[in-house]
Amino acid sequence: MMQKIYTTILMIGFFAIGKIGFSQINLSQTTINNYVANICGTGVSFSNVTLTGDAGAIAQFTGGVSGGLGATMNNGVVMSTGFVNTAGEITGTALKSNDNSGVNGISQLNTIAGFSTYDGIILEFDFVPITNQINVNFQFGSEEYNNFVDDIYNDVFAFLISGPGIAGTQNIALVPSTSTPVTINSINNGYAATFFGNNACSSGPCNNCTYYNDNCSSTFNNAMNGFTTVLTASQTVTPCQTYHIRLMLADGFDQIYDSWVFIQQDGLFAVGNPPLSLAATYPFGTALYEECFNSNTITFTIPTAQASDYSFNVTWGGTATSGVDYSSLPTTITIPAGQTSINLPINVFTDALAEGIETIECSYPISVCAMGTAIINIDDAVPLTVNAGPDADVCGGVASANLSATAANGNGAVTYSWDNGAGNTQAVSVLPPSTTVYTVTATDQCGRTATDQVTVFVGAPPVIDAGANVSICSGGNTTLTASGGITYTWDNGLGAGNGVSVSPIITTTYNVTGTAANGCSSTDALTITVNAAPIVNAGIDQTICQGETVILSGSGSQTYSWNNSVTNGVSFTPASTQTYTVTGTDANGCQGTDQVLVTVNPLPTVNAGTDQIVCAGGSITLSGSGAQTYVWNNGVTNAVSFTPASTQTYTVTGTDVNGCENTDQVLVTLSSGLIVNAGVDQSVCAGGSITLSATGGQAYVWNNGVTNTVSFIPVSTQTYSVTGTDAFGCQGTDQVVVTVNPLPIVDAGLPQSVCQGIGVTLNGSGAVSYTWNNGVTNGTSFTPSSTQTYTVTGTNSNGCTNTDQVIVTVNPSTPVNAGIDQAVCQDGSVILTATGAPQTYVWSNGVANGVSFNPGSTQTYTVTGTNANGCESTDQVVVTVNALPTVSAGIDLSVCVGGNIILNGSGAVSYTWNNGVSNGVPFVPGSTQTYTLTGTDVNGCTNTDQVTISVVPIPTASISSDVNSGNPVLTVNFDNNSSNASTYHWNFGNGSELNATTDVGQQSNYSNSGQYMVVLTAANGSCIDTDTLLITVIPFPDPIIVIPNIFTPNNDKNNDEFFITVSYVKSVKVSIFNRWGNKMCDYDNVHGSWDGTVNGDMSSEGVYFFKYEIEGINGTMLTGQGNIQLIR
Repeated sequence: MMQKIYTTILMIGFFAIGKIGFSQINLSQTTINNYVANICGTGVSFSNVTLTGDAGAIAQFTGGVSGGLGATMNNGVVMSTGFVNTAGEITGTALKSNDNSGVNGISQLNTIAGFSTYDGIILEFDFVPITNQINVNFQFGSEEYNNFVDDIYNDVFAFLISGPGIAGTQNIALVPSTSTPVTINSINNGYAATFFGNNACSSGPCNNCTYYNDNCSSTFNNAMNGFTTVLTASQTVTPCQTYHIRLMLADGFDQIYDSWVFIQQDGLFAVGNPPLSLAATYPFGTALYEECFNSNTITFTIPTAQASDYSFNVTWGGTATSGVDYSSLPTTITIPAGQTSINLPINVFTDALAEGIETIECSYPISVCAMGTAIINIDDAVPLTVNAGPDADVCGGVASANLSATAANGNGAVTYSWDNGAGNTQAVSVLPPSTTVYTVTATDQCGRTATDQVTVFVGAPPVIDAGANVSICSGGNTTLTASGGITYTWDNGLGAGNGVSVSPIITTTYNVTGTAANGCSSTDALTITVNAAPIVNAGIDQTICQGETVILSGSGSQTYSWNNSVTNGVSFTPASTQTYTVTGTDANGCQGTDQVLVTVNPLPTVNAGTDQIVCAGGSITLSGSGAQTYVWNNGVTNAVSFTPASTQTYTVTGTDVNGCENTDQVLVTLSSGLIVNAGVDQSVCAGGSITLSATGGQAYVWNNGVTNTVSFIPVSTQTYSVTGTDAFGCQGTDQVVVTVNPLPIVDAGLPQSVCQGIGVTLNGSGAVSYTWNNGVTNGTSFTPSSTQTYTVTGTNSNGCTNTDQVIVTVNPSTPVNAGIDQAVCQDGSVILTATGAPQTYVWSNGVANGVSFNPGSTQTYTVTGTNANGCESTDQVVVTVNALPTVSAGIDLSVCVGGNIILNGSGAVSYTWNNGVSNGVPFVPGSTQTYTLTGTDVNGCTNTDQVTISVVPIPTASISSDVNSGNPVLTVNFDNNSSNASTYHWNFGNGSELNATTDVGQQSNYSNSGQYMVVLTAANGSCIDTDTLLITVIPFPDPIIVIPNIFTPNNDKNNDEFFITVSYVKSVKVSIFNRWGNKMCDYDNVHGSWDGTVNGDMSSEGVYFFKYEIEGINGTMLTGQGNIQLIR
């Protein structure tokens, strides 16, 4: 470790002195999905990306070549055990000691390095390849070179891949042509024994140095002390299956110096047939048009050129008919070596039939994993029409006419041409001297033309009418609306427009200029007379009392209208003070307004006072309030005393300062005398108190020294008198009798003595009814809890009460304790021992105190103890007999050799197994063996059970076939090469399955094209193994036909017969007719033909019509028709 510290100091010095050049490698950070998208290239799709480690330790890079990396490593993704999150991290010494402190190492890399790792980073994801091999292009570099070559400081990385066909997880980052992982110790130029600064050059011996770039002299423009050449990691895979790859890097043994892995952009790619794309373009529009352009090309493209010709099969379909609507197309396409694309011409036939859009559909292999489809449209050319637009009007020699044509239908772009020198654009401007007809000609890209005409009329000025003169009132408005033109312009600042609202303050004349559609214009005027508004007078303000009427009359105009529903000159009663507005209208219809205030004074709130009562002959004074002056009826004067002769109501009229009046009344009642009530007669027990309360007056006086409503104790039966006086001084009297009853002589009985828990009865005497304290009922037995004095209260027939007492002594019993409840497992013994110091103990169920016995079942036991006073007490104890648990070790099991198994006991709470097995923990049994389980339940009771584990050898499934691919129907013979198996299940992937008990071979037929995964499962009753084999059934291509359009049956042995040349065809039916529909020939044979004769006679020269039905080997039916010319 001391050597490591010393080395660090020297290496830092070397970088500080020697590495002064700055790298051209540029770094940028992005999302983890973008990192994977950067490195995934042709034929690879990815998903489920995760990153483990510091996000600052991964970045995208550009400029790799200028930074000293390989020729193909200009762009890509770099991972580091330091940091690469800024551009400065790969310049000079900035890479040194970028320690990701605290970041864990990677366990899989510990084995490769031979030591613990640190600063680990893992970029991992799923991917699907489209071929049977993938490559990864990468470079590895480090600061550990050269000083720590063959040392313990061995920075390490790996590309771990797993998936179908790969045993476990494999590292594919290997030294070329070896199984050795790429590390500092596996690729280098040897160890630098002596060195200066931070890096030293080594003279060897080298280790795989063909793949090493030594940067000890700063030869390369980067900060690494050494790095590999561009290396390629490869792995054989199954196309279209999902694989998982982990790109990982870590520091070995320490975390001081850093290392890097560069993965080339698009560097993870599928090797072999590249993905294919197909593009169809048109000269214009969205189709090929039969009557227009009749040829086009479609382009098949691959991402990169191949070293040899790349051929593939396609199928053609769609609604268009090959040979009728378009020329026949090949079913095998070849992109020549060194090219990335091939153009295929498509020739369309013109048939003069309105068929609508027809399609040519091409199905092609994007890859072995997927098919693609492209569609080429064939359409009929659409006749072109053109509209020159509406006729135009202009004013001669003044304004131009703007003409614009609009084409409809047609195909492609349309051009326009106008006569009379108007121009060659869609829209033109013309200024004819007189009315002129203009013709426009539209031409589409198919060369079809259409024409239309428009007339430009040259006309005279319009007759403009500004409208009739009008009158308005001052402040009013009116609308100016002219007629006779199309547009209008008004003076007085109104500008352009019509229907303009104006509000002149004085009489004004308005001039308007109107322009017609032909551009000609003329003027007109109108006058608006402004009349003054009348001066209206609503009259003087008025004041009234509430409830009075008023009359409002306006002046200064002809007619008047008031608000608030008032009628001019008509009396009304206002409810409150309010301002009233009058609107007057004069002879011109002009209006003016004025207002008048009507004040409504409220009536005074007069109060005659509260109603009063007076004794006969007494005087009273009445006083009004709420006004200024008061007048009473019945001769009463306000605030002057008088003597009423009888009960009567008096009315007062009050007047306020506004002269408004109101009234109120008061009732004066003349009292005839006072009725006093002393209350009902009362009884009281001797010594008891009583309260006398009189009613009917305001004040009361009793005899015998009694005070009204004040309690007192009478000594004997007596009559009491009271005199009452009311508020008016009127008096009255009454009497009440108070009777005093004697108390009873009560006896509680003799004292008593009982044992605790024994009942006793208490009986009182000397009265009529009795009440005891402490909840005791007279003459009813109760059980006293302790020695106590009991008090009885007796009540006689007058309700008078008296008391007496008696003592009840309670002798306590000694408490007995039977002990705590006990639990015992089935067949166990127990001892019951009572305590509490009584003299004797007796147990139930024949149990002897302190003597062991075996309880048969759960039961309650009772003990009775007796003390010296003869008092007894009891207690109970429950003895629970717990059943033994029903422990189950599970059913006997079988396990494959090397497989683990889990033993789980049941029926108890905790479990202990022999042979070192832990309950519920997986283990690998070495041989067939019986395992014993001891289970303990929640009561601590135990029981046992056993299970036997049989260890069974693992079978090996193996399948092979005589052929792996071919055309339908494909017959495949399979061999079963499995071992250690007794039963076999075949799934042939075509819906057929088979179970067998021997390893004999099998045969299966494949009728349809496609890929079939054959699965063989071998089993021996306990263990299984599977093997797979891919069968590819290649479809027959669509039939290809070639039809001539001329034949010359003149016996010169050259083109003497008409026939259809076919490939991949099962049957051909052809019928030939002359122009009148007479059948000339029929043949139903792939090699059939017509020699130009009918019944041995030569047919005349001319054009003949034919129809055909052709069935391909793959079942595709081709039907069509055409013309053939016979020339001799």
